[in-house]
Amino acid sequence: MAKKPRIQATVGPFVFAYPHLTSPDSEGQYADNKYKVDGICDPASPAAKSAEAVIKDTLKQFGLSAKGTQLPLKKETAKNDKGKREPTGKLMFRTNSQYAPTICDAAGTPIPEKALKKLKIGAGSEGLLQGFFTDYTRTEKIRNADGEVEEVETVGLKFTLTGVQLIKLVKGGGQGANFSAYDGGGFTYGSDEDDDDDLNIDADDSTDEEDTDDNGGLDI
Repeated sequence: MAKKPRIQATVGPFVFAYPHLTSPDSEGQYADNKYKVDGICDPASPAAKSAEAVIKDTLKQFGLSAKGTQLPLKKETAKNDKGKREPTGKLMFRTNSQYAPTICDAAGTPIPEKALKKLKIGAGSEGLLQGFFTDYTRTEKIRNADGEVEEVETVGLKFTLTGVQLIKLVKGGGQGANFSAYDGGGFTYGSDEDDDDDLNIDADDSTDEEDTDDNGGLDI
């Protein structure tokens, strides 16, 4: 069986949400024992535009149709005071990996593993995300309009995280990466003395909703 192709990419900078970068997500209802982080950005930001461009190019290289393909870039949602999820107006770039990503500072210098244990990268930190896209096909069971359960085939893109470049560190509770110095400057290890076509961008809790045409732009 032929090995699936991988398309390398660096995207961002994003604001980090739910980061599990120095240890896997191993506790709680949704724990899957993977390293992960969601990158949050405004739809009009350079991060969003660059991610959209990379995704469009990746879809083309994989020979996938933009419409109907599940993407790692989604509309962020959050629960309101009634417990119902609704869009926040921001986008979310979802990543994960079975292996620990290489973490670099803003100068592109990998942070030693011993120091990472004390770093505690928290939500609100900012940085670039590096990794690779792969495509997937899976069969899911859904309930149709008649209330009957049927199987449908889902096609999508996945982004596997291999590296993170920290630009801003907010402290909170695999493979190599190759970053050059970030133009805008930012966090550098050692400077912190405290040791303590129409893309289908759906909501982060959506799997089957149809998306409308946006005249060649992203369906956000």
